[in-house]
Amino acid sequence: MLNHASEAKAALSATFDFFFVPVFCFFSVWLSRLADIRPKQYIDKAKSRDRGELRPRSPFNMDQKPLLIFDGDDTLWRTMPIYSQAKRDFFQLMRRQGFATKKVEIYFEERDRSNVKTLGFSRRRFGLSMQQTYRHFSRLANRPIRRSVVKRITTIRDGIFQRQPELAPFAKSVLQSLALGNRLVLLTKGTKRIQLQRVSASGLAHFFEKVLVVKDKDNETFREIVKRLKMKAANTWSVGDSLRSDINPALRGGLNAIWIPNANWKYEEDVLLESQRFYKIQSLRQVIAIVNKIGSD
Repeated sequence: MLNHASEAKAALSATFDFFFVPVFCFFSVWLSRLADIRPKQYIDKAKSRDRGELRPRSPFNMDQKPLLIFDGDDTLWRTMPIYSQAKRDFFQLMRRQGFATKKVEIYFEERDRSNVKTLGFSRRRFGLSMQQTYRHFSRLANRPIRRSVVKRITTIRDGIFQRQPELAPFAKSVLQSLALGNRLVLLTKGTKRIQLQRVSASGLAHFFEKVLVVKDKDNETFREIVKRLKMKAANTWSVGDSLRSDINPALRGGLNAIWIPNANWKYEEDVLLESQRFYKIQSLRQVIAIVNKIGSD
């Protein structure tokens, strides 16, 4: 009798294992998968709440991270020394032709400023300004145009674009620090091929979300960037050396601006707009303190 009871119990247990265990396992797996079909952002938010914080999935927090729009030439790298040397070489060449240096300098600056209006910051402009200056003084002195002088002017022009500008002090370390908590965009103007070459050679391109090359900068340029990147103007900064191109247009567009004065072109000079959103500093390193201070207020 006992043997029959044991056999019946074993048979019942085997039947339970055969029918109910697989069913239980199926429903367990199904329920666990059902729990995981929530969108990942909700899971991320739940985990963040457990840590006392809220982190969105997007790599950029549109409401939290400021946007910094950096200028390139003479802000992150130094092009003015290259042009200054080219002008010295040209003025010396004109002096050897017997032309008064001071008059040549004045005429050249006026001609170059005028050419900016039609040619912008193209490669052709600077060389054309030198050639026009040489021809002007040759006509005044009733002298023929010498081919050797024209060739030398072309060599001076080409040398400008064959030299790689040096990085501004602390440029790399400042961008490296700012990239941790901010969105970075590079906005530079000039001939696109030349500007992209400078960006690539600088070794700074990887710090930027976008690299933009434009013919000129105005308030609409800055507003368009803010709009395209879905930012707020009040949370966006323009950092540069030119009042005319980097600072005043940004202020007119509702942005904040950080001015780092450097030796600059005459046509980049302007009268600073009055604004509570403006900061003047002497070094790139100070950008970090300003942005951090405003962000913590």
